Order: sequence, then C-alpha cells, then structure tokens
Amino acid sequence: MKKRTIITILIVLVLVALTIFQLARNKKKINDANKPKTEFAEAIPVYSMEVGKIPIEQTLVRTGTLIPIKEADINAITGGRLVAINFQLGSHVSQGAVVAKIDNQQVLLNIRSIELQRDQAKRDYDRYKALYEGDAAPEINYQNAQLQYENLSNQISILQKQLGDFNIKAPISGVVITKLKEPGEFVGPGAVLGHIVDVSSLKAIVKVGEADIYNLNIGQVVKVKTDVLNDAVLDGTITFISSKGDATHNYDVEVSIKNNGKFQLKAGTFVSVDFSRQSSETVLAIPRSALVESSQNPYIYVVENNVVVSKPVVLGRSFGNNVEILDGIKEGERVVTSGLINIKPGIKVRLIEHTVNNNATTQP
Repeated sequence: MKKRTIITILIVLVLVALTIFQLARNKKKINDANKPKTEFAEAIPVYSMEVGKIPIEQTLVRTGTLIPIKEADINAITGGRLVAINFQLGSHVSQGAVVAKIDNQQVLLNIRSIELQRDQAKRDYDRYKALYEGDAAPEINYQNAQLQYENLSNQISILQKQLGDFNIKAPISGVVITKLKEPGEFVGPGAVLGHIVDVSSLKAIVKVGEADIYNLNIGQVVKVKTDVLNDAVLDGTITFISSKGDATHNYDVEVSIKNNGKFQLKAGTFVSVDFSRQSSETVLAIPRSALVESSQNPYIYVVENNVVVSKPVVLGRSFGNNVEILDGIKEGERVVTSGLINIKPGIKVRLIEHTVNNNATTQP
C-alpha cells in the first residue's frame, strides 16, 4: 500500500514536470514569434539618399498686406466739453485743419479779467516810472509796478497759448476712418476723437531671406500684383531694408506704392511683390516619395547602421517633386526614398543610392 502511494506521487510529479516543460516551450515559441526581427538571411534593398540642401529654382516673389503710408489718432490736448466736431466718417481732412473744438469760454473770461488787471498795472507802472525818473518816488515802488505789469502780461500770453489747445487740429492729411466722439461729450487731455489714414501711398512689408537680401537695394523698382485687380501690375519702390534679420534669417523689406493713379487700392489688401529676379535660396529638402504618411502626420524612415528608424518631420513648402523639411532631421542623415512598403522600424536594409537630377530626385 505504501509502495503504491509512492509510485502514484512519482507519476504525478513526472506529469507536472512534463506539463511545465511543455508550457515553457510554448511560451518560448510565442516570444520568438513576437520578437522584432532585426536579422534576416538577406537585408532588404531600398533606395536612399543623403539629406542635403537644394537650390530653389523660382522667381523671388513674396506676399504681404498693404498698410497706409501714414496714420494717426485725432487727440484732444486739453479737457472740456466738445462744442463742435467738423468731420464725419470718410471725410478728407488736411494737416493742421481744425477738426473739433472744446468749450473755451472760461479761458476767455480769465483772459479778459487779467487784461483789465494788466491795463491798471500798466497805468501804475507808467506813473511810478515818471515819478522815479523825476526823483519823486523810491526805486522799489517803480520796480514793484514793473514786476506786476510784466507778470500779468505773461499770464495773458500763457492763457492765449492754452486757448489754441481748445482747437483740435488734424495731425496728418488723410481720410477719417474712425469717429469716437460727438458734440456735447466731455473729454479729458489726450482723449482720442477719431483716426486718420493717409492712403495716397501704401506700403507692404515682406520677408526676404539672407540669400537674396544682399541683392536688393533701396530705390529699386519692383512689380506689385493683387488678385482684386485681375492682371494689373503696379510699380513699387523699395524704401526700406532692415539691417537686422529675425531668428529664421529673414529680413523686413518695405515696398511703397503710389495710390493716386488709375487704381485706388485700400489698406489691408493682400498683394504679391515680384522682385524680378531668380531666388538664390537653398532649403533642406527630401523627395516627396520619402514621406511615409500624409502631410497631416508625416514621418520618414532614416537608416542608421543599416537599420531602419522612423522619425516624425515638420514639412514646409513644396518644390516640384521635393518638399522642404523644417524640423525632424538634419543635413547629412540618410533617408529611405522608395521601397517603403516592405520595411518597418528595426528592419535591416541594403542601401541603393538615389541620384539627383535638376533639383529633383529620380530613381536609377
């Protein structure tokens, strides 16, 4: 009985051991099946190329928005109640013209009161002067009378100058596009009554890269186009070139356009500026065929030590079969340009060089 029990226990232990061994074999097979395969009997051939910069073969054209050559607010210099507004929306005003008035009656009354005091002081001054010259009055009386007269005269001059501040004048010539106040309202010093724009000339500020900026000059004539005028071409002139570029090595260029001809353009119009020359800009670009997904979620395959690695990229402009890369890869990295359907990250590949012809990549 005891011997039979021992045999049964041994049989159970053997069965458990066999089960564990079989489970271990099955798990190894599953793990081997799920393990990324980095080694193949033969590496997959793919076309590739070293990423580099290419010249952009295009006319140097930049876009911008027209802005007024000058614009300014209509400001009150002093405070008070508005008694007149001499402009409406769309009114053309000339620089220096009185466009509004503030109640000045109190200042006029103050001037009249001081004028009366000044007249009396002038009589006292003349009398003491005559007495002093005839040795009939001390010098101190003469000096006090003179001081009083001059002080009152200065007060009148100050008030007369302030009186001019009650007439609000147009700071520039142009068209009123904003009216913020009406007669009867009270305003404080510096209050804005409206806004004037001068569109007799317009200007557009565009960005030009450092590769082209040194070929432009102030006074250079350029062509300006806008869709609202169909095929009309306007002459523009470069009036300003910035001496400092931004973080992306682009420089501000100001182009001015006379607006007193056949076409009356408005500020805010979108225009393109044609500098009438070929751009010499170079950009980091890859063939469009190297993109694995659409422009919404683009990434590429880069080869490192003959193994494929995926990298997301930020796309820029398109140039024929090429697309600009703003971020994600660096110059000198090797990117897979075709055969993408047969590979994935971790795959070992054999490289076939891509050739470049006329700034466009083609397969050999």
